[in-house]
Amino acid sequence: MRGPRWNELVRSPRTLAGALGVVAFVALFGLHPLHTGAVDWLMHTDPATHYLGWAFYRNGPWSAWLLGDAPAYMFPIGTSVALTDSIPLLAVPLRALDALLPRPFQYFGLWLLACFALQGVTAARLAEKLGANRTQSVLAAALLVWFPTLAWRFTHPTLGHSSLCAHWLLLLAMTPLVTRDDDAPRAVKPAAAALVIASAVHTYLFLLVGAFLAVDALRTLLARRRPAYEALAGALAASALVLWSQGVFGRRVGQSPGGVGTYSANLDTFVNSWGFAAVMPAMPSIDGQHEGYAYLGLGNLLLVGAALVVALRRRDREGARDGFRWLAAACGAFALVAFVPRVCLGQRVLFDLAHATRAFDRVFDHLRATGRFVWPLAYLAVIASLRTIVRRLDAREATIALSLAAAAQVVDVLPAHARWHLPREIAWRAHSPVWRASAHEYRHFALFPPKFMHTNCRNRYLAWPVFAAIANLPADLGWTLNGGYSARPPMAAVDAYCRESLRAVRAGELRDDTVYVLSTGATLNPLLDHLPADGACGQLDGLTVCVRGRDTALRRWLVAHPARAITTPDVPAVQ
Repeated sequence: MRGPRWNELVRSPRTLAGALGVVAFVALFGLHPLHTGAVDWLMHTDPATHYLGWAFYRNGPWSAWLLGDAPAYMFPIGTSVALTDSIPLLAVPLRALDALLPRPFQYFGLWLLACFALQGVTAARLAEKLGANRTQSVLAAALLVWFPTLAWRFTHPTLGHSSLCAHWLLLLAMTPLVTRDDDAPRAVKPAAAALVIASAVHTYLFLLVGAFLAVDALRTLLARRRPAYEALAGALAASALVLWSQGVFGRRVGQSPGGVGTYSANLDTFVNSWGFAAVMPAMPSIDGQHEGYAYLGLGNLLLVGAALVVALRRRDREGARDGFRWLAAACGAFALVAFVPRVCLGQRVLFDLAHATRAFDRVFDHLRATGRFVWPLAYLAVIASLRTIVRRLDAREATIALSLAAAAQVVDVLPAHARWHLPREIAWRAHSPVWRASAHEYRHFALFPPKFMHTNCRNRYLAWPVFAAIANLPADLGWTLNGGYSARPPMAAVDAYCRESLRAVRAGELRDDTVYVLSTGATLNPLLDHLPADGACGQLDGLTVCVRGRDTALRRWLVAHPARAITTPDVPAVQ
């Protein structure tokens, strides 16, 4: 029977704010992504990388020591489920349940739903800490749920980073610094938990959350109060264990392509909608700065303007008794990193500091998307405005101001949500039952030339959408794949494998446990000249496929549908 506690929970601002997050998710994505068997909508740009990382992670052996190890992807080099941005927080426990899960299976839709809902919950919680009442907390949550920067992480054509949609972790980490000093200790434990969660989600989020925790601990020490040592030490120890178990520091990790600030932020980032708005126009910008996207939305821009007017006219009635200045300093420092090495305003380069930052490339080579460090400053602008409006206006005035801002935000952002459609067309699909009939006869699926993204071995003749679509086949059949994407591939190992494997295939040295797919005539033609007596090459579902040895349904099909040499070697053999 439902009692007072249930009614209080339902009417709670955090519950209502979470519901707003669900509404924002449905408005943007619809319900299709919540179907765990639907994967076509992921088969484009980065989402394909994240899904394939998880799908091949399932196909590899389970390691009790390195839980995130994924040897079946980018085989035989292997990678880590963390380096494919496949959200280890979900991938690792679901891998333990692999026998119970169907194929295909994806959790990215559910994750995005959770991110939007938790964005609302944590935003309402933060607003409460600022002194907002129930109505104001829900309105504040609306401003941060309908936040273009959040949706942009997945909807931009060249992005699709579902793991980086966990902005609620940033809000959790920032909360102790905007909480009144007498209540701050209670806000540290959720922030410490956010650090552990972030370590199992994405490295950039881990760095940002960890920095805010460190700043809060420092200001607490300088104020001669005792930081929450137990919570902080526990969070650091647990995070280190999580990162190690994912294989982030393992032998499969190489250097990140590019260098510090390859993808930076533009100085106009807070007002440039890049077209993801109904009211604010897109402004000319420089390629590569989409990672530093931090458009606030019309409602938040109006709120910031109103807060500046209020701050000039009315003094803070209660005075500052929190770590807001520390938060501002941390966000400012992150922003400085986000804008380098090329400091740009629109399409103009104001300063080029590449010569100064190049010395840090080897040390911080993983931080090539420094533009992401501008997000805290974007959130700070909204949080500071909320703080000013709530504390310097009376309740009625503050509620009216927040209502108008929230309405403007939805008017600006909702049409952009509605215009975006899930990509459901897939570049290639397996139709023949021959594949599944031979699934247990083979262990490996090898594309030649191999395609290891961001390396010298990347098969320029096979476009990524086609590669990702073809990779779905071995993923579903439980095989390995000799290619893919890793954030930090071991270049030397990949180059060595590429050279030796191409030599072996062209010489006809085929394994009987491997299905070979030849994507160019330059690879196929030499193999046909050296094909062993028990080998067969043929056409199946538009692919040029070769196998050796075993009498399987696949081999019998290839014998009946033989492949012929390609007149122009560079012409792709994949139709």
